[in-house]
Amino acid sequence: HQAKTLLFDKPTSEVMAAVDAWVAALAPTDPQFEQLLVHAIGICEGHETLRPALLNRLLSAEDFRARAYATRVIGNWGTRLADPLSMLRRQIQDPHPRVRLEAIVACSYIPSAEAAAVATQALDRPRDRFIDYALAQTVNALGPSWYPTLAGGALPFAENPEHLRFALESEGAKETAGLVRKLAERPGLDGQLRERILALLAAVGSGADLRYALDAAPGSQAVLQELITAASVHRRKPTGDLTVPVRRLIADASPALRPLGLTLAGAWGIAEASDAIRAELSRTDNDERILVAALGASPALLGPETVRRARPLAVSTAPLAVRTASIAAMAAVELTAAARTVTELLSDVKTEADMNQLLAPILNRKDGAAALTQAWQTRPPAADAARLIRRALNNSGRSDVALMNALHRVVGIENELPAYDPAFVRSLAEVSMKQGDAQRGRAVYFSNLSSCAACHKLDGKGGEAGPDLTLVGAGRSPELLIESLLWPNRQIREGYLATTITTKAGEQFTGYKTRETPNEWQLRDPAANQTHRIAKADVEQIKDTGSLMPEGLTAGLTRDELHDLIRFLADQGRVSTSP
Repeated sequence: HQAKTLLFDKPTSEVMAAVDAWVAALAPTDPQFEQLLVHAIGICEGHETLRPALLNRLLSAEDFRARAYATRVIGNWGTRLADPLSMLRRQIQDPHPRVRLEAIVACSYIPSAEAAAVATQALDRPRDRFIDYALAQTVNALGPSWYPTLAGGALPFAENPEHLRFALESEGAKETAGLVRKLAERPGLDGQLRERILALLAAVGSGADLRYALDAAPGSQAVLQELITAASVHRRKPTGDLTVPVRRLIADASPALRPLGLTLAGAWGIAEASDAIRAELSRTDNDERILVAALGASPALLGPETVRRARPLAVSTAPLAVRTASIAAMAAVELTAAARTVTELLSDVKTEADMNQLLAPILNRKDGAAALTQAWQTRPPAADAARLIRRALNNSGRSDVALMNALHRVVGIENELPAYDPAFVRSLAEVSMKQGDAQRGRAVYFSNLSSCAACHKLDGKGGEAGPDLTLVGAGRSPELLIESLLWPNRQIREGYLATTITTKAGEQFTGYKTRETPNEWQLRDPAANQTHRIAKADVEQIKDTGSLMPEGLTAGLTRDELHDLIRFLADQGRVSTSP
């Protein structure tokens, strides 16, 4: 620190001459070569002196941390560089998310519409909530640069409607919809580009705008999908009569358009389409997509009749998508009937993924777990099905004490999880570190007994619902690891606090908040591997629910297996446990 202070206080010409000579003498074979270059460019920053060659060298460094820091420097030096955006255009495509994050932030320091276009290229790469937040802040900060482009009748963001959509949703400005409509009305637009702009208009526009998009592209799947989302998430629909366009879609010969027409009939509440829904559900040889769409529209159009219409389709011989849609349709109008029906199907399910999909329509409802528990009192699942359900629930992060206890009774597991006791934790840690075997613990970790690998990566293998455990032993004591295993809510890693949102319609979604716009929440559900979009106007309750990791995951382990697992985890990042 003292050396850096002295370097900062000395004359710039003297310091920079010394830095240039020092950098020239560095050996690329030095293990600390890139770290030393980072120190060098930091000195350059302190003296407000550009060194583009050094910057370019670091932008191509092997260590992502060096690339990330160099990317931040682009923003600090900004327009004093000859072409900062060409540099950022490359960094925004970097394979490491930290570098892309720094590139987004750096764009915010270059006030131009092109900088906003470069930043939104991050939408074409994998994203997380940190990238989404930084990007929203950047496009808002650069609004004075790109907004006049839109107001002038041109399409900003390198003429990419999806990138513009992110910006508009982040802004939440109502007047922008009118500008998007002007874009759609612009003569000479390429047909595909116009369709994408119309889809954007359907996403952000008013009822009149939605009507314009529907009339302008009545057979566009992209536009129709956006109209479905607008109706199902935000309760927005086109103005005017909608019966004719819906009937036209349902009668269309295209197997791609008919399901969209059926879905819109339910989303828009077109009562005149009820007979068409009944007709589609009565055709046992119907296309799977059409049956799923008709089932989805049934609760809105058929009401209680849905149960009678959907139950015959919830049979083991039906495709999984049809079975799931049948259960979902019944659950929307009579949850207990849906729970009884799904219970009849459990023994025919063969995989955890299929079990999760089939149970989701029940568990994604406020009283769904209670309905299943009640159904199992009179008809408990078979032992093999109960084991599969337990693994599926554990692997998806779903947790309900009564439900898990019912499963444990069937499979003969006595869940003797003690109350938290520091003395017990210390004793278990001591025994595990002395008697536990890491090699056996590795086998437990990757087995179905613990379900660890379903949610956690280790050495690049495993799920992503929970934190990466590759170095967990280096950052946590055995005692903290035990708390994480037995009482997950005592030790929640930053970024892994789950949220449960309950809607006024009784739907319930649990996952990680990934984005908030002025009008909606977006929640990533690791169980379904999808993002739920929930309108804020429909939210009855939103609360933090702790860890997605259920308590009792170790209930099926012997005490020796638990010792081995703890020892294996404690060794990660400290010693190699590879065979």
